[in-house]
Amino acid sequence: MVLVQARLEEAEASAMKGGKRAQQKLEQRLRDLEMELDAEQRRHAETTKNVRKQERRMKELAFQADEDRKLQDRQRDANDKLQQKIKAYKRQVEEAVSAKFRDTGPTRPDPTRPEYQTMSADFVGDPRGSSGLRRVSDKVWSGPSSGIWLQPNARIVVHHGHSWSK
Repeated sequence: MVLVQARLEEAEASAMKGGKRAQQKLEQRLRDLEMELDAEQRRHAETTKNVRKQERRMKELAFQADEDRKLQDRQRDANDKLQQKIKAYKRQVEEAVSAKFRDTGPTRPDPTRPEYQTMSADFVGDPRGSSGLRRVSDKVWSGPSSGIWLQPNARIVVHHGHSWSK
């Protein structure tokens, strides 16, 4: 019985040692898992923060794109209106020029008029057209003057006596 008693105590001691080692291993495993959990929670918090930041950025970009689209629409409308005005002005100029030609017909500057008396004869030219004065019919500017004349040496003579050179 003593022998049985000794074996029992030995088995209990052995079990206690094994149980303590198992308990220590389990406690170590628990600490490792808790550290992993903390690290994972930090990563999750950081990821959540980044997701919110990206969502905010997406909203900002969507708003900016919407504003850009509205601006583009406004600019397109303004451009269309300006194009319509340009077409209307061109049509008015064409009508004015054609009315001028229809009403008075093409005329040459009269070198005997007082405003041409002060200019040199070679600038105004011969009234018969021998100096090369010619009417610029494709690029006539309409205005208070009766027309614009172009001389071969690139001088422009306006019928009201004003002249500009290039």
